[in-house]
Amino acid sequence: MILIFNKFNPEKSLYAEWLPQQKLHILSTIEGRDFKCSPTITVETFNDYDQSGKVEFRAFSLLKDNSINCIIAGSEPDVLRAAILRDTFNLPGQSYESALAYRDKAIMKKYLKNKTISIAPYTILREYTDLFQFIQQHNYPIVIKPIAGSGGVKTYIIRNQEELDEVLQSDIIQYREHASKFLVEKFISGEMYHIDGIAINSEIIFAQPSCYINSCLGFQHQLCIGSYTINPSSNFSQRLVQLTQAAIKALPSPNALVFHAEIFHTPQNQLIFCEIASRAGGALIPDVIQFSRGINLLKESIKAQVPGYEFDSRQNIFYRPAGFILIPPNTGKILSKLDQINHKNIVSKKIKAMPGDDLKKATKAVDSILDILVSAESETLVHTILKDIEQQAKNKIEYLQN
Repeated sequence: MILIFNKFNPEKSLYAEWLPQQKLHILSTIEGRDFKCSPTITVETFNDYDQSGKVEFRAFSLLKDNSINCIIAGSEPDVLRAAILRDTFNLPGQSYESALAYRDKAIMKKYLKNKTISIAPYTILREYTDLFQFIQQHNYPIVIKPIAGSGGVKTYIIRNQEELDEVLQSDIIQYREHASKFLVEKFISGEMYHIDGIAINSEIIFAQPSCYINSCLGFQHQLCIGSYTINPSSNFSQRLVQLTQAAIKALPSPNALVFHAEIFHTPQNQLIFCEIASRAGGALIPDVIQFSRGINLLKESIKAQVPGYEFDSRQNIFYRPAGFILIPPNTGKILSKLDQINHKNIVSKKIKAMPGDDLKKATKAVDSILDILVSAESETLVHTILKDIEQQAKNKIEYLQN
């Protein structure tokens, strides 16, 4: 039997199809009630899935009866949950040491630095003195981020003393209680790329680089989040993949790995490694890659955690430029119909808010009211289309402020 920790929407989590002839026991968020149970699929849901110890306690109880032979973690918050249980019950798959190296940014950066991979200067915030000394040494701008965060939550770019004062006066970092859960690093100017793919025995066998539009933290300033693919055969793509390959070899990597890496490209044409996760990318990244390359990374990320995984090289891998954009919510009652945001190159569109809905500003990168996937003849045209859709959203979406 396979134990699955699940946070995905049941519409995208086709476990029965991806893992045929397997008995599955799924521990899920409350949305998991929409899974179709069967003689081979059991589903249990939890109201406070992310924080509740009941999830681990139930998993522990299931594992004690020795019928579980594999544990699968679908999303990043579950990676450590699954890994520590694998170690405890001597089950195959990603170990806790490996999972922690891919989840804890401070540990990750230590591995990368030891292999002379270019990273931004950083330090762990054990005391506020660490922060002040770092600023004195490296100057502004800096970035403060959680050591094990995701989605841009509690990540802040600080450009001057005034912005630092705002952070210090808030509850973002509470002295001595939470400081050691954060790190500070030098802000790197330039564009950020993400590289998503599959590695077997630390060798990349599939990779697709993409370029973010705006900043990953754009949601903090009411900007759209999105990205567009770049030609995987280009010399620049190969540079991105080679650096990602070096990072995977530097880390204690599992035998089969689906990854999501992020790399800065500076105005001086330098590549500086940001971070990497042992999971598929979030938002519409898997959708874009499936449309653009024909590979379902969510599916592969689940299958890769089952012993004996082999990537099906017979898949028809192609390339067509594509990208996505997420329109973030604002605070107030939305007045506009979102179906008026349109373009002939839209492949898919998901409307998540209706006129009259009371909304609040985004608190993480993936918060959105409209998700759009587009395709065109070139990466440049895809980028242009995404910016056009962003401008439409600014011009056409109206709110009644509360």
